[in-house]
Amino acid sequence: KTPILPLLVVEGGLAHGTVQQGMESGALDSLAEQAAAAIHAVHASGAVDAARLAAARELHQTVCRHASAHQVAFRLASPHRPPEVQHFGFQVLLAASKARSPPLGQFERAATRAWLASNLTSDRWANIAAAPYARAKCAEAVASLARLDWPAAWPELSPALFQLASAPSPGSAALSLGVWSQIADLLIEDSKELTTSRRRELSSALVTVVEQPAEAPQLIASLQHALRQHGADRHVVREALNLCRALAIAVPVKLLLQHSLDHIIRVGLDVPELCGLAVSALADWVEKVFPPGKVKEGQKDVLQTHDLCRFTALLVQLARKCVFDGHQLAYAFHCQVAELISDFCVANAENLSSLLPASDLGALWAGLLHLLRYPSVTIQLDAITGMCQLAKATPNTSNNSLASRPRPGLEELLGTMFVHSLKLDVAETENVVAHRSEWLLRCLGTPASSVPVTTFPAWCQLLSQTHAFDIREGPQGSEERSSLFGRLKKKTLDLVGLICKPEINSSTTEGYAALCRIASLFAARALTSGGLGQEVWIPEFDAALVLVERPGSAALRAAEKPPAERLNLVLEPSLVFLQQVTMPAVAFDADLEHRRMEFLSHWAVFYRHYNPDVVGQVLQQLVQVIENPPAKDGIKLQRRALDTLVSLGKHGALRPLQLEALNTECQRLAAKLTPVARGKLVEALAAAVAASPDLEFSRRSQLICMMMDQATAAWRSSDFVQHEGSERLLAVLAAAAMASPNRASSFDEPNIAKLRDMRTLVHAFTGVITKTASASVGPTCSNKDVSGDSGSRIPGASGHSNETGAVRGHIAAQVVQTWAPGIFAFARSLAGIY
Repeated sequence: KTPILPLLVVEGGLAHGTVQQGMESGALDSLAEQAAAAIHAVHASGAVDAARLAAARELHQTVCRHASAHQVAFRLASPHRPPEVQHFGFQVLLAASKARSPPLGQFERAATRAWLASNLTSDRWANIAAAPYARAKCAEAVASLARLDWPAAWPELSPALFQLASAPSPGSAALSLGVWSQIADLLIEDSKELTTSRRRELSSALVTVVEQPAEAPQLIASLQHALRQHGADRHVVREALNLCRALAIAVPVKLLLQHSLDHIIRVGLDVPELCGLAVSALADWVEKVFPPGKVKEGQKDVLQTHDLCRFTALLVQLARKCVFDGHQLAYAFHCQVAELISDFCVANAENLSSLLPASDLGALWAGLLHLLRYPSVTIQLDAITGMCQLAKATPNTSNNSLASRPRPGLEELLGTMFVHSLKLDVAETENVVAHRSEWLLRCLGTPASSVPVTTFPAWCQLLSQTHAFDIREGPQGSEERSSLFGRLKKKTLDLVGLICKPEINSSTTEGYAALCRIASLFAARALTSGGLGQEVWIPEFDAALVLVERPGSAALRAAEKPPAERLNLVLEPSLVFLQQVTMPAVAFDADLEHRRMEFLSHWAVFYRHYNPDVVGQVLQQLVQVIENPPAKDGIKLQRRALDTLVSLGKHGALRPLQLEALNTECQRLAAKLTPVARGKLVEALAAAVAASPDLEFSRRSQLICMMMDQATAAWRSSDFVQHEGSERLLAVLAAAAMASPNRASSFDEPNIAKLRDMRTLVHAFTGVITKTASASVGPTCSNKDVSGDSGSRIPGASGHSNETGAVRGHIAAQVVQTWAPGIFAFARSLAGIY
């Protein structure tokens, strides 16, 4: 196992060295023959033979551990061997070049370089169809040795590869391109096989062969020559595509586009079996089109505009070809393309918006819109992500005329996003009437599908089909689907907020005013079923609200800051939309009314800017629902109305006169409400009082006391807050525990009812205190002993002036002082029991 040639020196005699070399050579020949026989036996058997496979693996380990493993590899990879044996030989040579203990010595590396160079210049690779896997392993072995020695110790490698690329046989050209690809792949960022200095040397050498000489760089000329001779051979085109992909790791994409290597990718995209590799090459290019950071004016290392336009056009053409045909493999490819174009926009949006001409940027927007109309939520999400990045990078200028605006019109975009926001299952679409279906398809635009889409249910069926391709069945699949729809909705609203900022454009066709106008049309059609029916379209109504709900609130927050002129740009169109939303529907529907009140609650921030009459109309509707809830889902709607009333009060929408009137009205309604609803109503009024700075502090405090009169009286008369509260509470708990399950869940069970009433009172009190906490600035209340009368004095509390018990500056101070003795008594009762 001692290396052969060093023996000639150690033994000191030529004759003796020759004999020793012959003995060693014979042993190596024998080992090579054993390995070749074992590999041939494994491949010749056809079926997998576990014993033969284990023997071959053991022999592979023996050969790789041999001190002259590279010499055994030379014998195994000889051209006269079968392809599978050659592949094994190159695999052994690859392992030897990567071995670290012990590493391949300088002399062995020199011998290996010489042997590989002779193989590169031979005609053994002339037959392109003969075992391409052996050729690929040879390229990998050459690149592995180049990792150690090229270019300083192996300068002849480059000329040999250039000569190989110009050979008349396509196999030789494919091998040359394959070696260059493997060398470039050595520079992958997460590779740990190279030191920093060695990585720098390899990268510099690759850039040199791509750049020099300037008029005809060597590697580029070699690649072009190979394609001119063998461009009809798909093996050569495959290797050329792989080289285009790998070069982006080490070479600026600017150089690759400058030398029009994107034409090679374009050819690959037209060949079905090569299009996947072509897209992989593009994926490595898109994030490196520009140097890191924003391109500065006059910067030299930036690609030319015509190269950028050509590359963008290639991506747009690729997006346009994504048309759903029902086949899963084609759909998977379309998903790759959508992700690729989305990444292109995300990585380069800022530079694209400043360097691309408006026409080319418009073509990119049109390609994204085409993908947005593809019947797949996954692809729609990628498309709208790219749109968001482009919209975010667009300069905020007032010049948004049709001639200067690169993106599609707002009405066209909103129509598609409106359809994607619909919450409709496939089963719900089966009974969609014809005029509703036609309208939704018009809003959607031309679907990116070769499968005919003549009705909206047909579109939903295609969505269901792609869902089945993407998402597994079962609970986990349902969660994935919900997450996907949630991300799409979020991105949709982000895009609406970006392109509908009121300060960008105040025209009737663009900007926030146009958003409110278009969404109003959607809501009007939903409320009247298109004017041709007597039913409401709840999904369409919800989708119209979704488009404006969050972007409108964000626009108002921005407009409330200086300058003041922007505020009207938001308030006027928002009022038009509010008036449309509150219009009566052609038929009553509890779900629609619930969604309407949700929206009014979300937009409560607007009302403080409007005339009191606008708020008064909303209050009338809410009070009507609270007083006379419908028979169907009445409790649900009543609670929603009360929550909306809380939101209106919390955001300061109610004026002092409205508060006074509402307080009187609610005193009248209180007797008709359940304890829970009554507590919620008091909470809503308390929030309104706390948020009304126009009322004097004393009047706000007085109103809080009036609102809590009934609850306070019920609290003070409760058995649980008296001296014997713990005994009574214990008796009630024991009686409730003894009650049967059916009886315990009944409102008629007196013990359960007492506990429920107690809980309702406590909730009402804590709700009022919480809602009025923000208004706790006012005069100091007089110091009083919160222990109440002498019979219910709290232990440790004295009858003297009690600073600890004083409640300072809270508009509900009097309520707190009235309730405090009972609260402490109740807490003492609970402590005594538990």
